[in-house]
Amino acid sequence: MKSINGIQFEDWAAACANIAQGMTQERVCEILGVEIPVFEDANNQFIASMASFTTDEMSYYGSVFSNPKVGKFADVSDAAAGKEEVLKIVPDYDTYHDIFVHCSVAEDHGITTQSVLEKYGLNLGQWTQIGQHYSDWLHKHLDHSNPEYGDRYKAHHKQEKKLQKKYKEKYQDSSANLGGDIDF
Repeated sequence: MKSINGIQFEDWAAACANIAQGMTQERVCEILGVEIPVFEDANNQFIASMASFTTDEMSYYGSVFSNPKVGKFADVSDAAAGKEEVLKIVPDYDTYHDIFVHCSVAEDHGITTQSVLEKYGLNLGQWTQIGQHYSDWLHKHLDHSNPEYGDRYKAHHKQEKKLQKKYKEKYQDSSANLGGDIDF
């Protein structure tokens, strides 16, 4: 993997993941041992080069977002939670699916995903991180070539409908009227 301005690809990917989870750019630069303008330039160059990333580079970048405690961030105490730590909050697909549907239905009623996630002790960065993990799991679980695909799909769909009903009932008295104060 490449290096820009002395910043290794792995460290840049981890820096992005940590910033997404709330670490300040100043702290990232301290860990990387560079000044902010040097990091910003490297960041812009890495972003510009993403279109030419190989499949392996994109896959690796995604995996670092799933577990940003790598490279220079591996032993940093205030680094973003590693996947193992987030898995303690969302230990299985059923829990993830419940939170996912909760967020979706809540958004339909004017309640932000962020506010729902906070109730579970998660931030948006962690949600993205765990979403990648369970997206990979679901992709394998609902593999069309698996002889159990039909039954698995039906069970998944049934569970989704059940969760939607649960959260629609929860929010039935709190509908959002985002255009209610607009006169035509």
